[in-house]
Amino acid sequence: MTAVAGTACTTDKGGNPQADVTPGTATTATSPPDKSSDKASSSTDIDPCKLIEARRDLSEYGSFHRPEPQELGSARSCLWRSAAEAPFDDEPNIGLALRDTQGVETVNDVGGGVATGEVNGRPAAEAPNPRFNDCALALQIGDRSRIDINITAMDDVEQACEVARQVAYVVEPRLPG
Repeated sequence: MTAVAGTACTTDKGGNPQADVTPGTATTATSPPDKSSDKASSSTDIDPCKLIEARRDLSEYGSFHRPEPQELGSARSCLWRSAAEAPFDDEPNIGLALRDTQGVETVNDVGGGVATGEVNGRPAAEAPNPRFNDCALALQIGDRSRIDINITAMDDVEQACEVARQVAYVVEPRLPG
């Protein structure tokens, strides 16, 4: 079993990323509970702005403005903008985007490949964007739904992916299924 949260961003498409040491995460040889089926509690019941409490969950990444709910195409999103005075000073913008009709298998390669794996037994896909030093990590909610964790405004794509992995471990237990 491989945990995306323990992987490095990679340029390989598909496959199973190899885990490195990630504090506070463990994988076992036993089968995790099936979190892949569409159940009555689907992504449509989730408010992305209520999945994270910035002071509690994001304090290690800096300070943030109030969460901003957004509609981005078909995604219901919430953005926590860094309160840093200068852009790209290692304090990210963190976004959550719920996609009610797209599963993790539809994550787009934006230049850095798509690495697949799991977060706490939940299927996941990570898509680094080396051109803009952004990273997206998608967690499956149901067969045809997912939540994207988007990390932007950083000066290093590897660091952005590491923040995405850490935020994924905060968000994942709060998801249905």
